[in-house]
Amino acid sequence: MKLLATALVALLPAGAVLADGFIYIPNVQPLTVLPRPPVPRPHFPMQVTRHRVTVEIDDTVARTRIEETFFNRNRVQLEGVYIFPLPPGAVISSFSMKMGGKEVSGEILEKGKARALYEQIVRRVEDPGLLEYVDRGLFRASVFPIPANGAVDVSLEYSETLPRERGTATYRYPLDTGKYSAGNYGDVVVDIRLRSSAPLRTIHCPSHESAAISRKGESEARISFEAKELRADKDFVVTWHVSEDALAPVILTHRGSEADGFFFFSITPRPTRSAVVPPKDVVFVIDTSGSMLGTKLKQVQKALKYCLSGLNPADRFNIIDFSTEARRFQKSLATAGEENRRLASSYVDAFKARGGTNLEDGLTMALSDLQSRDRLGLVVLLTDGEPTIGITMSKDILRRMKDKNAERRRVFVFGVGEDLNAKLLDLVARDTGGVTQYIRSEENIEVPLSNFFDKIDSPVLTNLRLEFPAGGVSNMYPRPLPDLFRGEQLEVLGRYRTDGKKTLVLRGKFEGEERVFEYSLSFPGGQNGFLPRLWAMRKIGYLLEQMRLSGETPEVKEEVIRLSKLHGIITPYTSYLILEDARVARRAGRPQTPELLFRLAASDAIGGGGGISAPRAEVAQKVRLASKSFGAETGADSVDVSREVGRLKRGAIDWGFSDVVNRDRVRVKQVEGKTFYLQSTRWVDSALTGKDSVGGSTPRHVKYFSDEYFALLADEPGIGKLLSVGKQVTFRWGGDVIAIDA
Repeated sequence: MKLLATALVALLPAGAVLADGFIYIPNVQPLTVLPRPPVPRPHFPMQVTRHRVTVEIDDTVARTRIEETFFNRNRVQLEGVYIFPLPPGAVISSFSMKMGGKEVSGEILEKGKARALYEQIVRRVEDPGLLEYVDRGLFRASVFPIPANGAVDVSLEYSETLPRERGTATYRYPLDTGKYSAGNYGDVVVDIRLRSSAPLRTIHCPSHESAAISRKGESEARISFEAKELRADKDFVVTWHVSEDALAPVILTHRGSEADGFFFFSITPRPTRSAVVPPKDVVFVIDTSGSMLGTKLKQVQKALKYCLSGLNPADRFNIIDFSTEARRFQKSLATAGEENRRLASSYVDAFKARGGTNLEDGLTMALSDLQSRDRLGLVVLLTDGEPTIGITMSKDILRRMKDKNAERRRVFVFGVGEDLNAKLLDLVARDTGGVTQYIRSEENIEVPLSNFFDKIDSPVLTNLRLEFPAGGVSNMYPRPLPDLFRGEQLEVLGRYRTDGKKTLVLRGKFEGEERVFEYSLSFPGGQNGFLPRLWAMRKIGYLLEQMRLSGETPEVKEEVIRLSKLHGIITPYTSYLILEDARVARRAGRPQTPELLFRLAASDAIGGGGGISAPRAEVAQKVRLASKSFGAETGADSVDVSREVGRLKRGAIDWGFSDVVNRDRVRVKQVEGKTFYLQSTRWVDSALTGKDSVGGSTPRHVKYFSDEYFALLADEPGIGKLLSVGKQVTFRWGGDVIAIDA
């Protein structure tokens, strides 16, 4: 007997919510089987084994196609209903669905009807998770049959119009519904092709840092993301800006419960049509010590010859190879003519790996070549070891470099392998305004070095300074600002006090000439919930780098702890602190209060009560190892720490063991820019933990599923996202503190 969709909705079990849409299965036997009320029937949620998303965006029209495979692990055929929450703000122009290659009829419900359906489901199954979508419309359709121990292929296609405001548009794919799945998605691919009639400027994927963005000219780009396994707990978001302006500034803001708002500022310099690439001076400093023997040296030789072939005619260059001592290709910088490049290629072919590592000699020789104040000077250093010959103490090497580098020429460092002094190399890059990149022993050197040189081949905007003359803006990262080369974009995150118009001044060399750009930009107090945590990651990354390279201070340590706790960002340093603080608290017989950072995320992992399960023991071990390695100067540990700190500075995900912390039981959630910790059975807004547990306000207690509960939801639909966190949740909403009680 075929069950009506309304009956299926009423009987939806909490564990059957899957995929970007929901496929839900009634948890009862059909009414015709027995002449008595329905009884429970055990079943297992289906597994999403394949997920493909293909998107075509032309100006403000987006067409999205989804192809996914559901595997039914039950021994019985199932029937269900598929619900797809529409993207926020989407105006759907068409919607179609196929199952097994056949068109399936469905319907689109506008927000009012969709909200009633969501509330009906939530009331029946007593799970507030779906309340996150009460302010969205939805598409629903029947899914039948779902074969026993078999798979069903579902494809969905829809189109929508994307609003564009002041040249900025956003595409959002509702991938976050996967957090209700019984397991991670398998074989995930998101492929977005973006075309615009106006020049595409800034393109950003704030939700998934590992997404690749590639451009094809000024009017087309491709954003791609792949994962063999993915915990789909957040939407896939892409924002972009179109403009004819030379810099095309973009501002996104978020105004939450804190006094100061968050902003994201971005520019993508657009070279002028008649632009001549500013000439540059480049010195390649290559380690040819004995440890480079074999494949590594051959890869370097090939990559270096590629770099030489890519020099512009007006550029100048030199090559310095160092082992026990340093040697020059030419006594002074050579012009990048055909003959000099041919001679340089022969010089590179003659490299031999032998002797020790005199790093200081190679660097100071390179810096002595870069004396011109009118040209951009760059040093590209490649080494696989730590200093063993000549000056070997880090502080002495850095002092010598400072003496030789009055003009602060940038040093870009490529560290190869694990047997090197990553702390020293990071200091070299930091003190000169360069960057580091580490390549493991088994990785290919040629590709990243060639790619890097392609990037720096055309400097567009250098020596950047960003100012807000009227003030009211603080905590901007990254600092200092990097140089921008062709195809790159500048992304700055910071805090601001008041909404409204603000004057922004950007100074720097644009295509080799000193320029000043002034803009009047609107800070509208918007709602971009990804900004607070992204800003916090970058600030924490900066602070961790300062502590690692320059030493710890109580003030910096306390700020890292505060930000980490407030935004739920796990790092080895802060985990080490909670590990030690929790032990002290237990020895003293004191309760482990919320002031202890990550008490809610990691207390079980460090033996907070009873026995330790295998996953929790794994967390404890990872915390200890990561904490121990944080201060390492040399070896594989120092390389790993440098890489992870760099990821945080770029706004990437937390340290590698954060997923393990949540594996046994999810204890940290991020919703709408807020972080929630699980305290016993209650989820608590991180801004309300510790000394300011209720922020000086008396909480308003609301009974879960009471008339007042649903009246609150009806009056404030946006609050559904916070109610969806759990049955017992305490949070700040506007100027009030609300406590939902079971």
